[in-house]
Amino acid sequence: MTFQERFKQLRKEKGVNISKLSRAIGVSRFAIMKWEKGETKPTMEVQKRLCEFFNVTSDYLMCMSDNKSFVVDNSDQFIIDLSKYSFILTDEQKQFILELAKQSYNLRKNIYKERKKKEKENTGLEEENKEE
Repeated sequence: MTFQERFKQLRKEKGVNISKLSRAIGVSRFAIMKWEKGETKPTMEVQKRLCEFFNVTSDYLMCMSDNKSFVVDNSDQFIIDLSKYSFILTDEQKQFILELAKQSYNLRKNIYKERKKKEKENTGLEEENKEE
């Protein structure tokens, strides 16, 4: 799948037209049309806004992954791999790994909450635009 296809898919899934999306993320309709035609791609800053708007990872948006969410990432896999060898770790090392896992979980939880908050704000914007 190309960025062009993924972007169109996300916009249609969200049920938002080009005008509404342009206002929500602060870019011109012309820029969005160029993305959909495959003529250009968004800047890194705009990619970040798109990820927040569509509630997906940048890897998913840019077709580097088919995983929309970031629940399991490299740090999780590292912690999982370490736990397999817990029998050779000291109690201090086990505690350190546990703290890493907690920090990783809390960070993702906060990111998830922020995304949900932005999604609600965007939904409000969509409903506001429907009234126009």
